[in-house]
Amino acid sequence: MAEALALSGQISMGNAPEILRRGSDFLEASGGVIDFAAVERVDSSIISVMLEWRRIANSLDRPLEFQNLRCNIRALADMYGVSDLLPLPPSDDCANRA
Repeated sequence: MAEALALSGQISMGNAPEILRRGSDFLEASGGVIDFAAVERVDSSIISVMLEWRRIANSLDRPLEFQNLRCNIRALADMYGVSDLLPLPPSDDCANRA
C-alpha cells in the first residue's frame, strides 16, 4: 500500500511554503498519495504547490497521486490550463455537483 500524506485545514498564500515543504519532504522520503480529504479551503497558490510536487516527484522518480480533491482545485487547474500536467483523479464527481 502506498504511503500517504494527509493535509488539513486551509491552504493559502500564507501557508503555501509550509505545505510545499511538507509535501516535498514526503516525496523525498517515499512518495505516494497526498490526501486532501480534510482540506477545508484553498486559494490559487495550491496549483503552484501541486505543480512543484509533480516536478519533484518526476525528478526523483517517485509516485504521486492526489486524492479527495475539492472541486475548486480542479476548476483552478482547468482555468490555468495545467490539468494535464497534474495527476488529477477523474472529474466525474465535480461535474455532478455543478
